[in-house]
Amino acid sequence: MRPDHLLSVARRKLGRPTAVTRAWECIPFDGPTIGVCLTLADDAESFPNREDVLIDKREEDEEKARFERETGKCHRCGGDGQDWAGWNHGTGHRWRPCKRCGASGAAPVRP
Repeated sequence: MRPDHLLSVARRKLGRPTAVTRAWECIPFDGPTIGVCLTLADDAESFPNREDVLIDKREEDEEKARFERETGKCHRCGGDGQDWAGWNHGTGHRWRPCKRCGASGAAPVRP
């Protein structure tokens, strides 16, 4: 299971621990993406309580490091050793061994 680090940052910034993502938009700056704007709302039919939050690339990177420090798991695969490889209407989700952690699920040790 791949963790959604952007959603974790957005929930913490807005103080809405159960909110879900309703929309997102990449924010480019003369080329590569520098951030993402997420629209969060409580999980309800009409979503009247939407709220936007901007998350820059540094915040996402800090969240990945925090996840690994606190859980000891790889931030890419979430600790199950499987990385998402795509989806097909006939076969569903495809998974492959996570290259970042060598399919161990553990956060790689950095010198």
